[in-house]
Amino acid sequence: MEEEVSRHFRRPKKGKTVVDIQVENALLKRALGYEYVEYSEECSEDGIKKKKTVKHVIPDTTAQIFWLKNRRPDLWRDKRDLEMSGNINNPFEGVSTADIKKLIQNE
Repeated sequence: MEEEVSRHFRRPKKGKTVVDIQVENALLKRALGYEYVEYSEECSEDGIKKKKTVKHVIPDTTAQIFWLKNRRPDLWRDKRDLEMSGNINNPFEGVSTADIKKLIQNE
């Protein structure tokens, strides 16, 4: 097992690119949903019948969110950068801390 893991980490970067593309495609497939064919066999009095069923995997919202946050961070990331401008009016500007404490105690 260790030898197999060791060989995996010694692969050239080209191999990593291929795996990255495979994972990207799998994520996209999961995000969009897909169909696959499932084969089964049923036993009956007439013998064994082979059955073909088309299965549907619904789109996965978690995969969609992950895809959009990484591919379109300008529109989908959680953190937004906001710039604010203007003047802040501080009614206590120029008043010492000691004077503010006195005001609080007198209330």
